[in-house]
Amino acid sequence: MNRIYKRFFYGALIMGFVLFAPFSIKRVYADSLGIITGDGVNVRSEASLASKVITSLNKNDRVVCVKLTGNWYRVRLSNGKEGWVYSKYIKVQPTVIVSREADMKRAYITSDGVNLRNDGSINAKVIATLKKGQPVSVKGQKNGWYNVVLADGRTGWVYGDYISLNGISSRGFESRLNGQSVVEYAKQFLGTRYVYGGTSPSGFDCSGFTSYVYKHFGITLPRVASDQGNYGVYVSKDDLEPGDLVFFATSGGRNITHVGIYIGDNQFIHSSSSRRGVIISKLEGYYSDTYVTARRCLSE
Repeated sequence: MNRIYKRFFYGALIMGFVLFAPFSIKRVYADSLGIITGDGVNVRSEASLASKVITSLNKNDRVVCVKLTGNWYRVRLSNGKEGWVYSKYIKVQPTVIVSREADMKRAYITSDGVNLRNDGSINAKVIATLKKGQPVSVKGQKNGWYNVVLADGRTGWVYGDYISLNGISSRGFESRLNGQSVVEYAKQFLGTRYVYGGTSPSGFDCSGFTSYVYKHFGITLPRVASDQGNYGVYVSKDDLEPGDLVFFATSGGRNITHVGIYIGDNQFIHSSSSRRGVIISKLEGYYSDTYVTARRCLSE
């Protein structure tokens, strides 16, 4: 019996089944997402309780399950290292089948600061931050996310909006961006607390929030709201589209003191105040009275 098929045959027996239908395990390969089901779960150097503990994981941590041997999973951690976890403490998600290395497609990252995650989800752990123009190899795809391999061998997932499969220029990529992408990204920070001078998810002020969101799309805005009010292209209130910046004079007069991101349906998202943090508000009443202008910062 061919050595590769023999290995698979005995592995199938261990897992309690025999697969009679032939298929080529040399043509495809797959890694499965594993979710840790308890706190303080040990990752060991070998598939044995007597082996050295490499690290510990907590509930809902994610790993890549490379293979199953007996009651142990060989897993790959977010830092690329591998170890063994007892199968009782892992919930394995459905396998994603991907092409062999020879069939991988060459692709390029289209913006700076793009996150490589350990699963195809905005909530998954960030493994690395990628640069504009960085080459990657695409293994597979699911739900708008691409499973990619870096030049150093690390694997992870990148959202499809930030990958070019045909070598288009960065300007061409920006023209494909739409305001709804900006809105969806901004919404994940709903509830984040307001911090004066804050520019990160640990706390935003109004312009720190808009700057952070747009930086994710490779666009660097001026730091303060009054300067952001001169960035991009003027848009009339009647022509607002999702992703446009909207500006307000909350201290009276016409001097810009506050900024948010229009999300459609006469609403905008913004880091409002120390009491409310990042919220969605109607562009009416107080905000209609203090409205000053709007700017469009995405390429047409």
